Amino acid sequence: MKKLFSLFLIGFTVFAFAQTIDESKKFSELVDLTVKNKNDINKLDSIKKETISLYDNSKSILLRNSIRDFIAVLNDLSDINYTAKPLIKEISKFSNDDLKKFVIDNDKFKESIFIKPKKAYNRGYWIFPYISINEKTVRLRLKTKYDGKEWLFFNTVVFNIDGNNYSYIVEPSRETYLGGVTEISDTSVNAEMLDILNKILNSNSQVEYRLTGDKYIDRKLSDVEKEAIQDILNLYKNLTE
Repeated sequence: MKKLFSLFLIGFTVFAFAQTIDESKKFSELVDLTVKNKNDINKLDSIKKETISLYDNSKSILLRNSIRDFIAVLNDLSDINYTAKPLIKEISKFSNDDLKKFVIDNDKFKESIFIKPKKAYNRGYWIFPYISINEKTVRLRLKTKYDGKEWLFFNTVVFNIDGNNYSYIVEPSRETYLGGVTEISDTSVNAEMLDILNKILNSNSQVEYRLTGDKYIDRKLSDVEKEAIQDILNLYKNLTE
């Protein structure tokens, strides 16, 4: 994450911004703690509370500006780690029958295991969650994809679930091919995304969604996509409980 690397720069430059040595020292300590605990959501929450307190009490405009940027970094890290849980049950302990609904990719170069729903993966559906396992930590991720002739430049996904709208923001990558374009968002599941996924599973009517940006496109969430969401959330629970 690019913002995370900026923490080091913040740590080196904060002394020039602070009006008091105590404030600059405290801020540097918080930056250092964040770098060391970037995968610990509980620790990050504690650091965020201390950072907000420092921001509220500081009289240095320059320092407050740096702290505000730092809080944005903490928010990003909180999103990345929202679903991070310790791996309790190894993949090897599951039976073939338990895993028959999934595609498992053991990426040795990334030192990670990615588990995707087989139905959605094979049929190229546009929205599906999947699981990543790295350093004995399990996380949920969400892939949102558009493939077609029009450039959507979509940056928001809006779901209509039982008559109510729910949305999340994305930053897709884009690739062109002969006759079309593919736009893909692949991001960590944050609090609002997980809430939407659970609302989809508990919905009583057809779920529709819109990919919107410069242009938009509407789709209905298929039964296969809904089943894929349920399968991944069930496996996530079995891996972490």
